[in-house]
Amino acid sequence: MTRPDSLPDFFADGIQVATGNFGVTLTLLLSDPERSGELGDPVARIRLSPELAQALLKILSDAYPTRPPATEGDT
Repeated sequence: MTRPDSLPDFFADGIQVATGNFGVTLTLLLSDPERSGELGDPVARIRLSPELAQALLKILSDAYPTRPPATEGDT
């Protein structure tokens, strides 16, 4: 088993998602302020089973619930 302190540490500020019949691929990207409007450079690729991707979606959805758009008169 890999020790947690030996795992690489990545920072990303963008993501690409690709889905297929047998899994999901998340590509984490790092943008360059000098190249505004372009996709960032890949820093890591994560391949997930559909079941794990669904569990991750549920976890993130619960952690960051969406809010309805504000309407006039809302403060």
